[in-house]
Amino acid sequence: MNIFIRSFNSHINSKTGAPLPVGVVRGTPEWGIFEELLGSALRELGCNVLNQPESPLEVDRVDWLRLAHKKIVVHKCKRDFPEYDFFYMQMHMRNLFTLDSNGWGEDHSGNRLFAPALIGDVDARQFCENLSARLFQSGESKCHQPEASEVETPVSFILVPLQIPRDYVLLHHSKVSVNEFIQAVAEWADVARVNVAFKLHPHNRADFDLIKLVNDSCHSSEYVTKIEGNINSLIKKCAGVMVINSGTGFESLIHGKPVVTFGACDYKVATFDGSLHHLNNALEYVSDISESERMLGYKFCYWYHFHHAYTVLDEADTRSRLTSYLKTQLDL
Repeated sequence: MNIFIRSFNSHINSKTGAPLPVGVVRGTPEWGIFEELLGSALRELGCNVLNQPESPLEVDRVDWLRLAHKKIVVHKCKRDFPEYDFFYMQMHMRNLFTLDSNGWGEDHSGNRLFAPALIGDVDARQFCENLSARLFQSGESKCHQPEASEVETPVSFILVPLQIPRDYVLLHHSKVSVNEFIQAVAEWADVARVNVAFKLHPHNRADFDLIKLVNDSCHSSEYVTKIEGNINSLIKKCAGVMVINSGTGFESLIHGKPVVTFGACDYKVATFDGSLHHLNNALEYVSDISESERMLGYKFCYWYHFHHAYTVLDEADTRSRLTSYLKTQLDL
């Protein structure tokens, strides 16, 4: 069986397909590790892999497509590329990837398989607490972060990590824009006298309207601040986290924090479903989160790591699980 793969290309601009400057790369080494495991699983099943790196400026090779029995593509979902059969993506953390027949994130076909009752409390808590300690010590996150360190923050605050307005998950899985989110949260914080701290996304540098809105909100209210620093350090210090559907919400569940989401995301089941018109309800959840609610977050993260996604930190297990999944899906 011939399998055509449009794989991750670390040397191009993901939007334009133009080559990046010499010495500049996108993504992390984990991409290459996962793709090697994916290829290894396919070859173990007797498949012939036809690999073409992604580039919007280069069309799929017609001769390979003609030979291909199944097609796999990086980053995309079924709604965008219905002619493809499988889709893979790096999810929430540098070492986590998903492979699915529908897409990734909220589009992943396996999202409804989470069964908290089948996961032990002790296993889930221990896994998350150990991972939280490692992340806090290393400062590691999906996006590049400054070193983990003590950061000056309000005594008690809600962390509000922002997203890129053009992000796929916002365009397809949120009725709330980033600017609407900022404005509503800032106005509520001032009226409710609740400290909120906005953190810009590392790729918000060119979002001038967004940055101006954050700065204006900070200047007009003593309860609104803009904060910088390592995301793990900030999560550990905050009382809770509000996001639209950022992957930072998933990281926050690992750290045991109450998370409020305002858009659709694959980890929403373990968060409070927020409304910009009822932010006091979100505050009540953050202030009074129960141990069972916190445990739900631990269990979801445990399930996500070991049953839903594939971690390159355990190559043998990931290769085995990929092989099993593909064998079933390809009817081999």
